[in-house]
Amino acid sequence: MSIQAAAEALAYLQETQRSAAQHVVRVQVEQPSRFLWIDPGAVQNLEIFRGPEGRRTGTLLAVVDRTLTAAGGRMLARWLAAPLLDLSEIHARHDSVEELSQAAVLREELGEQLRGVLDVERLLGRLAMGQGIPRDLAGLRASLQRMPSIGLRLADCGSRLLQSLAPPLRALDDLRSLLQRALAEEMPAGRFEPGFVRPGFRPELDELSELAHGGRAAIAAMESAERTRTGIASLKVRYNRIFGFYIEVTKPNLHLVPADYQRKSSTVGAERFVTPALAEHESRVLSAEERRNALELQIFDEIRTAVLARSAGLRACAEAAAQADALLSLARVASDSGWIRPVVDESDVIEIAGGRHPVVEKALAASGEGPFVPNDLSLDSQRRLLRARIGVVDRLFTRVGAADDLARGQSTFMVEMAECARILNQATPRSLLLLDEVGRGTSTFDGLALAWAIAEQIHDSVGARTLFATHYHELCDLAAEKPRAFNLTMAVSEAEGRVVFLRKIVPGAASRSYGIQVARLAGLPDGVLRRAREILANLEAQEPADHPHKQLPLFEKQSAVEDALRGLDLSRMSPLEALNWLDEQQKKLR
Repeated sequence: MSIQAAAEALAYLQETQRSAAQHVVRVQVEQPSRFLWIDPGAVQNLEIFRGPEGRRTGTLLAVVDRTLTAAGGRMLARWLAAPLLDLSEIHARHDSVEELSQAAVLREELGEQLRGVLDVERLLGRLAMGQGIPRDLAGLRASLQRMPSIGLRLADCGSRLLQSLAPPLRALDDLRSLLQRALAEEMPAGRFEPGFVRPGFRPELDELSELAHGGRAAIAAMESAERTRTGIASLKVRYNRIFGFYIEVTKPNLHLVPADYQRKSSTVGAERFVTPALAEHESRVLSAEERRNALELQIFDEIRTAVLARSAGLRACAEAAAQADALLSLARVASDSGWIRPVVDESDVIEIAGGRHPVVEKALAASGEGPFVPNDLSLDSQRRLLRARIGVVDRLFTRVGAADDLARGQSTFMVEMAECARILNQATPRSLLLLDEVGRGTSTFDGLALAWAIAEQIHDSVGARTLFATHYHELCDLAAEKPRAFNLTMAVSEAEGRVVFLRKIVPGAASRSYGIQVARLAGLPDGVLRRAREILANLEAQEPADHPHKQLPLFEKQSAVEDALRGLDLSRMSPLEALNWLDEQQKKLR
């Protein structure tokens, strides 16, 4: 199937692009099992590549992307989209980033060289599709000239991965030499304007170029010979685009003009003539220009063919440079941000001490809203545990936020439940689940019941490491019933009727809700806040006084009236007996 799919893709490429797709030198089967599978909803909710408004600003990629080349940026984005699962590959990448993060001079040297590397992959693609121009060859030359220096520095590194990037970067000496010998130092401005071949590369082209430029030596010799023959010291041989080549004689010297001079035009102070010899020279010049242009195009095709013959080596070289750029980017961010290397193993542990969110931390620093507050996290599938230690995760799911899907006619709640269904059906014990406010899109009791049941299913059947954020206080009771469940809450400081959210996660459940305080921080009018407090006081007064959270418990005991009602045999009661029974129950409730 994979061979058939590749063949059809190549056939489509050849048909639509009208070329043989020579730049496609290999077809590689992608093994999904090598990479962490990130649910599409998680990619969006975690804002890895795009924020809520579809912009790159404020995303994880924007924070970690300090790449210097287009190919390096694409490489880094691919790494974020498909993180590695194989521990040996993960450790090799971490070794490289760690080494580069601790070598400031090496980072600067590599960065200086990478800044001059163009998008070799795209240049090669344009040349292969017949869309390339001489400037693409010049860009390829400039890039290849920098590759050996990059490879030389990487070969001296201690990391196995960095060392492995050196050989392809130091290859292609023959192609690099050809481009250097064949291409002029400065490329003409036009797409195929003459002059892109270096003088001396093809002697025949040099001769044609000299002749195409008017044959300056021949013209000078002809001018000297005509001055001697006619005795006109001021005679000049000139050229313009309208008249071509001509001999100009001032009017006081017209009596010296030979009989074989053919008058062509006149000006205020001179007459213009042409001779058979000059006309023949002009014909040779025009012919030379056409032949020069044709020869330059032929040389371009020869070089292009030589480049495409080395497609495999060029792609390997480009990929190595892109990897070096991506690793250098991660190392630069790690060094500047004070990040540490995590321990990644086969355990089911996620243990983080002083964890920081890179996007939020950068946003806070940019806005000046205060320092970021680090938090700890200890999580596994069995119990709470004890710095940055991360057991490999096979799949990442989130249920963070939802909106109506108008195109499919789905409400917010339907979108939310579809995400939950996908999580419950596809997650494994090695997955990581991040769920926020499950059940908020429907009525309170429906939402609470669904949130409880989903949490139970994850605990009892899926067994995945899960962070489940909720405002349903009743769900805190789950920690008492399920051995692997535990509660965490945000520390809050209250003083003089005001609350300060300390942004520190601590063990335990929240003692109360702070919705009105959050609304005040958001800027709601004081009148609205006062009215909300009045309504809240009325609602709390109607709830059981001994309930710690001022909310109904999830599983409340049946009342006496309910017990009596369930015991009635309505089939044997008359209407009068039923009314009398209801009257008795009503009196009990007064």
